[in-house]
Amino acid sequence: MKSLSFLAGGIALLAPLAAFADGSFPMLNSETSLEVQNDGIVRNSDKATGTYDDMHLKVEQETGLFLTPEFGIKSQLVLEPLMTPDGDRFFANNGLYLEQLYAQYRTDVAGIYAGKFDPLFGRAYDNAPGIYGTDFAGDYELTEADGVGGIADFGNDRVGHYELKAAAFTLDTTFLSESLFTRPNGTNPRTDRPRRFTRDQGGLYNTGDLNNFTADVNMFGLAAIPDLTAYVSFESLGNGTPGAARQTGVAAGAEYAIDLGDDVSLVPRGEYAHFDNVDGDKATNADYVTASVELDKGPWDVAVIGGIRKFNSTDPAADYTDHLREISAGYTFENGMKLEVSAAGESDAGTDATLIGAKLSWSLRNP
Repeated sequence: MKSLSFLAGGIALLAPLAAFADGSFPMLNSETSLEVQNDGIVRNSDKATGTYDDMHLKVEQETGLFLTPEFGIKSQLVLEPLMTPDGDRFFANNGLYLEQLYAQYRTDVAGIYAGKFDPLFGRAYDNAPGIYGTDFAGDYELTEADGVGGIADFGNDRVGHYELKAAAFTLDTTFLSESLFTRPNGTNPRTDRPRRFTRDQGGLYNTGDLNNFTADVNMFGLAAIPDLTAYVSFESLGNGTPGAARQTGVAAGAEYAIDLGDDVSLVPRGEYAHFDNVDGDKATNADYVTASVELDKGPWDVAVIGGIRKFNSTDPAADYTDHLREISAGYTFENGMKLEVSAAGESDAGTDATLIGAKLSWSLRNP
């Protein structure tokens, strides 16, 4: 296993420099994504934390080594801050870790994969527009799981096309979860991702067994509404903390691209997610809503994003509701580089903050 990890890391790092681009197999391809982002917290009701400026980056290197058209090995390396800032920060606290490394066999109608991967549940943590639109949904994104999964495609142009994904998994607590450079302790309150996951840390899907499950159905290409995409996801997650309950959740969302003509389109998106036994607490359930409307014209886009995060407890005094309100604008240059600016108001368990953000992002594919 250790040699496989080093091999995957070497492939991922060298992929931008070499690829079999003539269409023959084996074939090596890659995509490198880079984001440079500045968050200015200009108002904060938490006086202890106060206002601050956070300049940081995120780099993702995704690599695919395809031995045949159907069989391949995929990896994803991530470099990003692994700690929450405690004041002004300038490109600090960056850690490198392996988020995914799995083998997949897939045909036009079905597939199977195994290894370390990100189980699919919901989409808003990935596809909400703006700089901060993904913040609330990021609470329930699932990453770095060891297990197996399957894919099935069915349908046609009349009734729509459907993709079913299902997986059984546990949190990766092997040496593959080690991070480099910044390696924060799991007990540090500023830690976003510990130096390594271990079983004694407990938590969601950290059970050591393949007794955590997700299932997702994605629908698109419906003849009557060809530009509509909709999905439903389900999860059932055990907990490695003694006495904790199993968390269950369901998420549903849709996106619809409306062509207004003259190179103008309007794209409303929405996702709702509900969870019982949040983080293993039998007394708590939660509801999330992420909604947005994006207007695109040529290289320009403008979006309005809203979010609600509501926690309900058997103790009414413990109930609270968070809100997210954001307006964002972006411009995509001819070379694919994109510049975004956002202004957002965000609450978190009674603490309110105003953020002004800017992000520059671009990606390079080979081939």
